[in-house]
Amino acid sequence: MLADVLLATWVIIGIFAIGLALLDATGRWHGVELIGFGVGAGVIFHGAAGLAMGALPHFRVYLLVCMVAAQLAACVLIMRGGVLTRLRLEVTGPFKIALSLWPIFVFGCLAIARLPIQLPADTPDGMYIMKQPWLNVRIQRLTELPADNYIPYAVTEFLLRRTSFRNNHPILPGEEVTGRPILMSLVAVPFRAALAPPPVNRDIGKFSYVGQQWANTPSLFQDNYYRQFLVVGIVLNSLLLLGLMVMFAGLLSGFALPVATLCAMTSTFVLSQTIFLWPKSFAAFYLVLALHAALRRYKTSLIALCLVLAYYCHPFAITFVLGFGLYYLIESWRERNFLPSCALPLRP
Repeated sequence: MLADVLLATWVIIGIFAIGLALLDATGRWHGVELIGFGVGAGVIFHGAAGLAMGALPHFRVYLLVCMVAAQLAACVLIMRGGVLTRLRLEVTGPFKIALSLWPIFVFGCLAIARLPIQLPADTPDGMYIMKQPWLNVRIQRLTELPADNYIPYAVTEFLLRRTSFRNNHPILPGEEVTGRPILMSLVAVPFRAALAPPPVNRDIGKFSYVGQQWANTPSLFQDNYYRQFLVVGIVLNSLLLLGLMVMFAGLLSGFALPVATLCAMTSTFVLSQTIFLWPKSFAAFYLVLALHAALRRYKTSLIALCLVLAYYCHPFAITFVLGFGLYYLIESWRERNFLPSCALPLRP
């Protein structure tokens, strides 16, 4: 558990430090929005680092050193630049309390994921592709959800092991990687590469399931590897809680915000969607930022960026992209002036 907490702390600090340093450098972001959108920017940075490490395996060590150096430099910048001092003055007491509950929520999810969960005597096909008492399967049992929580982990392993997506597909029976955006997997790559880089494994062979032969993706499972990925995934899924804090910070008065945060973090639905590693809550984080930006009438380019990032987390975001698009088309029609009418000033 201590190793999980330390890794989660590294992920949180790295994302926060990089994001705050990047957005503070623009001089246009302040208060809770610097925190919320800064974290979103920090995620992009680490996703780009993961993409580079996956595409340039021979330079992985150098890229990893650059990433850690960037994290340390960002920590120095936000401390010496007075960013934390300004945030303490700009952010209200209730938001500080709500924000302090967020890492407690993350650590609580890590503890729940370590509960001794027994698999049922019968593990039916469809629901259970893997039937061994592995961590991902035990979490399936805990949440009563399908095997989708293995897909982001498998993509990370493919990238680290230089396994061919073309020759070893689908990623799971009936699940092509082309139908699953991989931002969570990319963010996890640098942390996995730093802690326990797996050996090169270009061809994973086949395994039999429901009377057919499939790419042997289950062979990539190792408990310590999956647990490391789980820590990163829980942090990313938990960002939904942070996004909701940012959106409601100006709408809830007094101590309603920390109370609402406490209610959300103890909801069984929120807990299950955070521990189970399909990136729906991760996608919802960017959707909430997009909604916040729309409510504050910020530039549509910022809203569009948040929507694109939500889609890169999980494909269900496309329905919200269509909804936002319809809203702006109606706005444009009402004002008799197409897209420029939606490009409102950025005012963080």
